[in-house]
Amino acid sequence: MQYGIQKKHNVTIEFILLMLYAAMVFMFDGDEVNVRLIYVAYGLLCLSLVLNLKGFTVYREVNVFIFYLVFGVLSMLWAVNLNTAFTKVRTVFLLLVLLVLLTSYTVKIEKPIYLIIALIVGSVALSAYMFYLYGVFDILDALFEGSDRIGGKINNVNAIANTLVIGIIALIGVAVFYKKRLTLLLLIPTGICLLVAGSRTATISFLVGVLLLFVLKLKTENNGLKKFLRFIVIILIIVVAWLVLRNIPVLQEVMLRIENAFAVFTGGETVMRESSAQMRKDFIEFGWAEFLKSPIWGNGIGCAGYAIPESYSHFTYLHNNYIEMLASGGVIGFVLFYTPYVLVLISLIKRIFINKENNSVVFISFALLIARLVGHFGTVVYYSKVEFLFLAMLIAVVNLESKNSGRELLSQKKI
Repeated sequence: MQYGIQKKHNVTIEFILLMLYAAMVFMFDGDEVNVRLIYVAYGLLCLSLVLNLKGFTVYREVNVFIFYLVFGVLSMLWAVNLNTAFTKVRTVFLLLVLLVLLTSYTVKIEKPIYLIIALIVGSVALSAYMFYLYGVFDILDALFEGSDRIGGKINNVNAIANTLVIGIIALIGVAVFYKKRLTLLLLIPTGICLLVAGSRTATISFLVGVLLLFVLKLKTENNGLKKFLRFIVIILIIVVAWLVLRNIPVLQEVMLRIENAFAVFTGGETVMRESSAQMRKDFIEFGWAEFLKSPIWGNGIGCAGYAIPESYSHFTYLHNNYIEMLASGGVIGFVLFYTPYVLVLISLIKRIFINKENNSVVFISFALLIARLVGHFGTVVYYSKVEFLFLAMLIAVVNLESKNSGRELLSQKKI
């Protein structure tokens, strides 16, 4: 649906405000004290977009999220806790407003790369904030001595790690497809912070995303032998890098937690007692049981956590977005929330593997989407400000279909 008349405008202010907003949401999403800074950045960005767009477009993926919002409002009628449901619905409404404006703006100016840059800026800002908050020596100590996981002062450490992964994969994607090698220097602070956060889900998500980036890069090669040799080299690099990195204490801890989680979920023998993995297994079981009580419409948006207080004596989210959505929204909420992801995925697969597009932004978006869907197994994102910024990028990319847009996205000079 198209609304209003859009005029040519200067994008400089919007770009700056977008970067500011990205930095704020990456650093303070989940921070009750500094959340006001996010709202300031949000207000400035929305105001700037409204004044310059003079109209907006609601794409089909966004339309589905609007139906999800309507369902969320209705769910307050049967929600286990009305205040919790209202808070989540209000957050989703505000994020949807920005989603409409950002997708309209980005498609209008044909610059989805701006949103990819925003993800990178946000990740770098978050890592800088972590170094500021904990201090360089404490973080390095955690890295080389394998001490406690870092990030709890900001948000849940798994949320921190999965947030960092988005920007890190985007960063590597820009370096690989746009040959911006110097940007890899930003992997030093962001990579260190990812390691010290010690999230097994984020680690797996990162490996999946990076592997997809290199596989898609190989797809652009025309010479079959050259493509095969590069594939072998990539595999060797990954193996060598893994053998080196596994000797870093903090990474050993992550690997152990991954092995223990696999053992807990498969019924095998754990190397050591892993309460976190067992807790997650319990959360999944409680969430699934809650889903079965009301499989069609759930127990109210945001209320999935009320399935666990009897066993854990406190309310919290279920640390798995798929189970969280099933328990809180039932089949209806789950389908409405994930339909836009499916639509984007289908569009990206069609453009990459059927239409054979060699489009750098499409490649990066595909790797990011798959990695992020893996990350949903370890964190809850349906009201995440970072997630909706990420979604704006995906929706903008799949709605840019003109040949001119494709060539512009591939231009290394346009970044």
